[in-house]
Amino acid sequence: MKKFDIHKWRPELGAGGYANDDSNMAFYLRIHAILPKNAVILDLGAGRGPNLEMASKSQFRWKFMNLYEHCQHLIAADIDPIVTENMFAHETIVLKPNAPYPFKDNQFDIIISDWVLEHIDDISSFSSELYRILKPGGWFCARTPNKFGLIGLGVNFLGAFEHIILPWLQPERQTIDVFPKHHKLNTLSALSTAFKKDHWHNCTYRVSTQPAYHANKNWLFWATEKWQKFSPECMKTIILVFMQKKPSDNQQKIKN
Repeated sequence: MKKFDIHKWRPELGAGGYANDDSNMAFYLRIHAILPKNAVILDLGAGRGPNLEMASKSQFRWKFMNLYEHCQHLIAADIDPIVTENMFAHETIVLKPNAPYPFKDNQFDIIISDWVLEHIDDISSFSSELYRILKPGGWFCARTPNKFGLIGLGVNFLGAFEHIILPWLQPERQTIDVFPKHHKLNTLSALSTAFKKDHWHNCTYRVSTQPAYHANKNWLFWATEKWQKFSPECMKTIILVFMQKKPSDNQQKIKN
């Protein structure tokens, strides 16, 4: 059996170190498109920054994913104390579970939650806190599996066996980066309900991306690609969430 070589499947990696369907680029390039000058950013659910560690293998991807170098101040926050080991922020904060966030009203220009929404249980408190701490016109940006995509369906099917199967499917991933999942915010309809149109301008969309769970097996990479290619729109792999906070009625009156 031939050894797995990602360049066989994505030859464009040789020109810049990223694939044409790299979700890192799709997500972070769009963040740069809406990133204001001298932005104050919250990386919510930042952990130790494992995605940035992987991105550093490609200098071009690193330039876009490392927002630390493109803003005035970046806070990495998480309920897991491991966030204090995050090297990609100006400041780290350990959050108290089930408690309001320790931030001021209208504090942030951008809030990012990368692979976090699938872990949120209390949707109402989460969305209301985001609205409180974002500046009017600020953006909430998230990347998360689509509940009806291959990753979402696989995780729900595996259930308690995820910790057993995942190391085989994704050998480079560390078990400390695997957390309980609820998938309450992992459909477009669930997101529309949680982020009501009276308060948010919704620019969210679904995409299919380079297979990530293939155990470094050519046959499994091929099968995953075929699944994604022929699946309907509602089963695309991930959801890229872009929600812009609308000004309140009082703020709008003051502006006018």
